Order: sequence, then C-alpha cells, then structure tokens
Amino acid sequence: MSLSRMRTKHCAAIVEVFPAAMHRLCGWHLEKNCVQRVKDTKFRKVFKKAIYANFEVEDFETTSRCEGINAYIKGFLKSTDSILELVHSLDRIVKDYRNKEVTAQFYSTYYSPVLNTGLDSIELFASKLYT
Repeated sequence: MSLSRMRTKHCAAIVEVFPAAMHRLCGWHLEKNCVQRVKDTKFRKVFKKAIYANFEVEDFETTSRCEGINAYIKGFLKSTDSILELVHSLDRIVKDYRNKEVTAQFYSTYYSPVLNTGLDSIELFASKLYT
C-alpha cells in the first residue's frame, strides 16, 4: 500500500472516530524545520513571530511538555536496544518520571518557594495560586 493511501485511510479513520478533532501542526517542529531549511534570517524571524502569534498559551505548554518528555525519553534509549532492553528502559523511564513528579509535589506542598523578583507579595500570591 502506498504512503498516500495509508494517510488517506488514517485520516478517514480519525474523522470517523474523532469527528470534532482539529488537526494542528506543532509550532516547535515547524520552527525547527524552518531553522534547518531556510537560510534567510529575516524570513525565519517573521515566520517564528507568525507561528507564536497564532499559538494559544495552552497549546504551547502542551507542546513544550511533550517535547520535554520526548527529550527525556531519548536520554534512556539506544537504537541498538533489543525489545527486552526497550521494555526495561521504558519501565525505568516511567518509574523515574513518577518519582520526580512525587518529589516535586512534595516540595511544592511542604516548602516555601524562593522569591527572587523583589516583588515578594505578588510573587508569594502567585506561588500559592499556581503551585
């Protein structure tokens, strides 16, 4: 089966199963591809502004989180790993990731944040609201 035929079948399946889904391109990947392929720095600056001007904060946070997780996982995996090694690595990744989340939650709950802007009352209020 050709690649275009596979894409058509996948797109049809997505539309059928998730009729309200909106397809969005990843701004981070678009920017990365632009930097790698376009040599005109003026164009790259305008392109970057156009991407992020249309990006909602929530979308950017989700993309950043996904990219962060991808980079984290890549640190544990090797292309030469066997299936068994891959499964063990993924298990280690999940355990390590969960441990870091529990540790961060603990510190967020039981310790006061370091205030460093000089606007202590505003920063303290924001730290209580967002952590």
